[in-house]
Amino acid sequence: MKATLSQLLAPLLTLLLAAGVAWWWYANMEKRWEAQVEMSEQAVKNPMLAATRLLTRHRHAVTSEETLSRALTKPLPSGTLILAGNSGVMTMPQVRRLLDWVARGNTLIASPLWEGEEDPQVDRPANGEPAASKRVSPFRRNAAPGDPLGKYFGVKLVAALRPDQICRRTGLTAERDAPKEAQKMTYIDCVASITLPDGTYPLRLDVSGAKLGSRPDTSEMLFSDDDADAVRVFEHGKGRVVFVAQNYFQNANLQSYDHAELLLGLADLNQEATAILIVQRPDVPTWYAALWATAPLCVATLAVALLLWAWAAVRSFGPRLPEPDLARRSLLEHVNASSRWLWKTGKGRLILLAAAREATEKILLRRLPDLQKLPPQQKIELLAQQSKLTPADLDAALLNVASPRPAEFTRQIRTLQRLRKQFERA
Repeated sequence: MKATLSQLLAPLLTLLLAAGVAWWWYANMEKRWEAQVEMSEQAVKNPMLAATRLLTRHRHAVTSEETLSRALTKPLPSGTLILAGNSGVMTMPQVRRLLDWVARGNTLIASPLWEGEEDPQVDRPANGEPAASKRVSPFRRNAAPGDPLGKYFGVKLVAALRPDQICRRTGLTAERDAPKEAQKMTYIDCVASITLPDGTYPLRLDVSGAKLGSRPDTSEMLFSDDDADAVRVFEHGKGRVVFVAQNYFQNANLQSYDHAELLLGLADLNQEATAILIVQRPDVPTWYAALWATAPLCVATLAVALLLWAWAAVRSFGPRLPEPDLARRSLLEHVNASSRWLWKTGKGRLILLAAAREATEKILLRRLPDLQKLPPQQKIELLAQQSKLTPADLDAALLNVASPRPAEFTRQIRTLQRLRKQFERA
């Protein structure tokens, strides 16, 4: 009996060992299918694709524009405008256009500009662990122009957590399961609660990255979440301006908490117009685009004036001149060219007349020395008696300025020449 039991025990142990090895092999070495979540090409290109399809399913006419400046080139549709990637980056003319559109009974959804010391979406990893080093937020680097829309209503974005705080992560059984560095920090619930005007129950929203803060001159809110950290709604004219702490409606955030219900609730604030316009990203137009959008008539007028000036300048140059003759020119041609040049210049006539008068005065001083002692009028009368020239011609030649008219200027030179010839022979 004992021999039989020992003979059966060895094969039994061997069988159990083989079964254990086989189980370990299939448990660890067998290939298994695991689901991996990947975004489609359309979702990568359109961060608001899920929100667009959700709104379309609830009978909203949804359109999309790439940038805000492109959307403002044509009339905005009545309804709701969502600035998906705005973050407070816009110009004052754009803000005035949007506020005028809101005052007519429409709804604007946007986010203010970040003005905290750190950007939690940049400085804090997604797993909730504290950041090892600080980095300057790109929104803070671009915050120099300011946030005109946020300043108008007195809203800004600030850090949701202090440096010693951390959000509780879903999926952890206890805070002791967190990393050792995070166990020393204070855990808080980064969740906001809001009940919309027509809602029957509160909606839960994420405020782990940033929250809404107030400026000194903040406006009175129409409604908000319990702590005014995630959503603030302001009344402007007949419409509403909604500020959210982050873009709850992009593909990665829409499925979290009650963000989808918040989107539908905000879209239903405007019951008369159900159209939705989504602006994908912010942009500040270039100086020439802003100039054309602000004063197209002035730009067009200036362009036409420049074209006319260029056309007139090209015509004044005329055709190309023939090649000059390199042969030696006569002295008379040089005299004629010098005379023409002196005549065209303003001082040329003065120089010619002054030279002729100087030569004539020298001859008169040598021939009639007492003539220089007489007054100008008596001098003209004496020369008229001796030279048989009219007093008017003598007065024009000796006393008047050089005439701009060719005939009168020629008469002045001819009169001086006749005086010089007459008294040279005397």
